[in-house]
Amino acid sequence: MKIPHTLAILIQIMLLRFLTNAKTLFQTRNKERRSSENILTDRPNYEVSDQCYRILQANAPPIIYVHGGMLVRLSSNKYHRLQIQGMAVDILRSILDRCFKFVRLTAKGEVNVSPPPADLVKDFLSRSRWAFPPLDGIITCPTLRSDGSLLVDEGYDPITHLFYKPSEGLEGIRVPLEPSPVQVRSAITPVEELIVDFRSSMAPPGQIH
Repeated sequence: MKIPHTLAILIQIMLLRFLTNAKTLFQTRNKERRSSENILTDRPNYEVSDQCYRILQANAPPIIYVHGGMLVRLSSNKYHRLQIQGMAVDILRSILDRCFKFVRLTAKGEVNVSPPPADLVKDFLSRSRWAFPPLDGIITCPTLRSDGSLLVDEGYDPITHLFYKPSEGLEGIRVPLEPSPVQVRSAITPVEELIVDFRSSMAPPGQIH
């Protein structure tokens, strides 16, 4: 059966999006595997928790943020859009398991590897203050910072506390810091056309200029 040309194009687009999302997920999971440091669990929970906390704080780019006074991370929703997700116990336990190797010494001096203890995860979440980067929101297009500079680099911006994830079609877009007169005119023209259209739609009949 011959597939119509339009349907073939749609299938190619869907396949491309699937491969892109799979690549993003793979890269995200690899970022969470930053540390191969062994964490000895034969100690009080607060000591183990403090060690994990200090190491995770140093992650660059960060994988844990603070939003509204709570720990959060970035994840993709069912529409493959980035969202802020609260740090539940199971999520934090998964992150710790990916980042560290938790070991315990037996009476014979052997090393046993185990998942992060549940009490450790609860102790980690019980802190009243966090030193992880604050995350105020997610943006999908370049924006201006309060100092007038442009936020155009994808990822977390420590100045605005925003995470920039370009929407489809804006990937890799660059805004010149010193645009030429031609570039300025090219950027202003669409705005001027919108203003003219708006004024025309609001003007009384017979008074459109």
